[in-house]
Amino acid sequence: NFSNVKAEGVIVNFPNFKEKEKNPKKIIVETQLRADNRSFSDVYGVPKFLEASIKKGGIVKNKHGQEIIKVLDVKSFPAKRTIVTTENRSLTINDQDLIDLYFTLELSGYEMDGKKYIFDYWPLEIGGSVPMVFDDVSLWPTIISFK
Repeated sequence: NFSNVKAEGVIVNFPNFKEKEKNPKKIIVETQLRADNRSFSDVYGVPKFLEASIKKGGIVKNKHGQEIIKVLDVKSFPAKRTIVTTENRSLTINDQDLIDLYFTLELSGYEMDGKKYIFDYWPLEIGGSVPMVFDDVSLWPTIISFK
């Protein structure tokens, strides 16, 4: 019940609506941790210290202690940077300070009306993010594919 309020959001459920249509399922996604906020850069890599913060087998649980996210695999590669030489040639080189960090995640979610969700309300879609909040680090990797 809103009064003089402007709100923007996605309503995915409300009490006693479509509760029986939720289909619990395991969802495997490939994600990339991206640092899109780097000004004037063509590199989406992240600092190397973030690689040590997430390990294979890491688990995110909900408030009821249920496993919601499990890290199945962690891969890192040197981040690629494009440079232009004085002869106007483009070259791709490895960035000295940044890495490209990829995760394979198993998500405990559900499907409703053909869309996938986790955390009761968080839509899963390519280009969207997955909130991974661990004891000592919070990351929001971008979904790049479903398996």
